[in-house]
Amino acid sequence: MQSNSDFAVASTFSVGAHGWAVSYGPFGSTVRAIRLMLADGSIVNCSRTENAELFGLAMGGYGLVGILLDLELEMMPNTLMRPEYERMSADSLAERFMTKLRAPSTKMMYGRLNVARGDFFTEALLVSYRAEPTPPEGLPPVTRHGALTGLTRSVYRSQIGSESAKRARWIAETQGAPRLGSGLATRNTLLNEPVANLGSSPAGRTDILHEYFVPPAQFNAFLSACRQIIPKAKAEFLNVTLRYVAQDHTSVLSYAPTERIAAVMSFSQAMTPEGEADMMLLTEALIERVAALGGSYYLPYRLHARVDQFQRIYTGAERFAERKRHYDPGLLFRNSLWDNYLAA
Repeated sequence: MQSNSDFAVASTFSVGAHGWAVSYGPFGSTVRAIRLMLADGSIVNCSRTENAELFGLAMGGYGLVGILLDLELEMMPNTLMRPEYERMSADSLAERFMTKLRAPSTKMMYGRLNVARGDFFTEALLVSYRAEPTPPEGLPPVTRHGALTGLTRSVYRSQIGSESAKRARWIAETQGAPRLGSGLATRNTLLNEPVANLGSSPAGRTDILHEYFVPPAQFNAFLSACRQIIPKAKAEFLNVTLRYVAQDHTSVLSYAPTERIAAVMSFSQAMTPEGEADMMLLTEALIERVAALGGSYYLPYRLHARVDQFQRIYTGAERFAERKRHYDPGLLFRNSLWDNYLAA
């Protein structure tokens, strides 16, 4: 599942979202079967063995081939988790990330990078969780948890226009959080954070998310590209979270044809024509560099990618469009992704 608890399972499947439990691919990799209503009103059962083509089109297909009615999901037991914090240079992170990933004791894991301009993307933090024995009194009830941000909303927002706040946040995450205690939490608690914790953007500004999926061997080259491109932009860079995504050969619009390190980026942008133009140029530049590294970008966000960039990265797009027209010849199901990138 995703790292926030607010999102429905059908939408998570449709946009190919992923979480930070290891070692999984997109959420759809843990979906066994779906029931799908097609454009003609017929209802079909789909899985990797039954109507497999439709299953692959619907997984990460943005609702363009039908309406999801039911999903059969694999489940994981709720367990107690203990975190481990490791601070290192950013250039050392990818190797350590992949090594830690392979350890059987690692159940959940994410990384962070320092976003203060003076140390931009030069320092890294890796946080991994291992399972602990269930105490005799049983697991505690699920509560709201702040482990994914380690910050209050006000501290997170204070980073806008303040390098000192960004430095203070990094100190809090790398030094403060490890000293607070055991950090014990259940799996369900870790995944029970509402996205509203990062809300309340200041007037005149809006949040913009990017996500890039990079082959682990190319991660340091990705860091170099980010150091060159992001600081030149007018947008405020607030956060990056690093996660693992396993190989996905099921979705026709797969962003992970090989295993990837995912970089989820959060920007704050001025709601002006200048701010919008700046964000578009930034996005195009990052996508171009990521494409050159054999990586990909995530589709649900702003439509700033050029058509040629989309076509180069999503090599299954032509097949997806042809099969969508086969199952939905009247184009009943449409959205901006279809109109901007697939309809031609």
